[in-house]
Amino acid sequence: AFVRLFKQTGSGFIHFDPTVDVLTPAEMREGVEFAIEATDIVRSPSVWDGFIDATLDIEAGTGPSGPLQDGSDTVRLRVAPVLFRHHLDPSETIYVSAFATPESVTFRMHLAVAASTAGISNPLHEFWGIGDQWTQDFFETGIMSMPNVGGAHTIHVNFRSSNYGSGGPLRTAGRVVFTDLRGPDVAGAVQYDPTHPDFMDTLNSFGNLETLPPYDHGGSSWPLGRVIRGGTPSFYPDPSFDELIDAQGMQPVIHFDTEWLWVGHIDETLSFLPVASPRGWAVLAADVTTAWNELVNAELLGYGNTPMFIGKMDPWGNPAERTISQVLADVDLANANAWAAAEDADQLDQLTGETGVQPSEIISAPFLMFEYLDYLVAYVPNLVNGVVLPNGVFAPPDPHG
Repeated sequence: AFVRLFKQTGSGFIHFDPTVDVLTPAEMREGVEFAIEATDIVRSPSVWDGFIDATLDIEAGTGPSGPLQDGSDTVRLRVAPVLFRHHLDPSETIYVSAFATPESVTFRMHLAVAASTAGISNPLHEFWGIGDQWTQDFFETGIMSMPNVGGAHTIHVNFRSSNYGSGGPLRTAGRVVFTDLRGPDVAGAVQYDPTHPDFMDTLNSFGNLETLPPYDHGGSSWPLGRVIRGGTPSFYPDPSFDELIDAQGMQPVIHFDTEWLWVGHIDETLSFLPVASPRGWAVLAADVTTAWNELVNAELLGYGNTPMFIGKMDPWGNPAERTISQVLADVDLANANAWAAAEDADQLDQLTGETGVQPSEIISAPFLMFEYLDYLVAYVPNLVNGVVLPNGVFAPPDPHG
């Protein structure tokens, strides 16, 4: 049910049904080339584990001296696992949602400059007319790869996000994996459970999927890294998608507590950068303590009246401009960032236990948060949530502070 078999003929490959089709003695003498393809990726081991056994049975018949011995040989094959990309993989194409607004024009111009600085020759791949600015959220890139004559054969696999909230339909912008992107050696896929509770749907955005780069620790080796997602026993992403990841057998999911975040995405607090070190990568971590202390030091040096967020608006459409002293005098803001500091520390403790990263391998990204409806929300554009580009280039958002 999960594979198709083909036989090479003089005019090309034709479908071969092993339940009814046979090979002729002439084909057996001359040799036959077969091709096989999976009709799907592995999604759940309870449905299919990705393995098949291909068996060749030979009915030898009778020779001049009597009956000949029948023969049989079996080879076990496996569909290539889907692998999710990590930040040590060099970027070749940058995807971005495009709008005609001045803000979008400026954003794309700056992003194109960053890509060019990093040596990326491909122009930005712009999605027009989809009405969704959160490109990181509505699709995710992956690959499937297998040995081949002359080197590996690789195809790209782009996943549509599992956002289904309020009874569906699926997030419209995610259709690009089947329209704009799909083609030769570029597949589109989706996996979702329509019964996953609506209040957890934010966790199905792909901002809540990052990949730890390869590492060894505690006697375990993860040469392709591991997927990390925000999730707790009471607040978790679509289990069927996590099952798909785990079913590949290569990058099993690690869950971090992001239930304290309004959006709940792991990319709000953790990212990873390629560095010249024995590990080959470092952690980029949101650091509210450093951000707060920087403002305190600025005030002590006489810059308390310096404005932040000049000309910007808050999420409710009100002027966001405040001086450094006004920010520091906000008790609610101070309490929110004390809370954030404790949560960030817990995440780093878990990450250290999993990977063995040391404090010297953690790069601080100054950041501030505020409390909203008993959750924490970004108070400044989040430096962690930038774009990792080749040749040592990182493109963070402008914090406007």
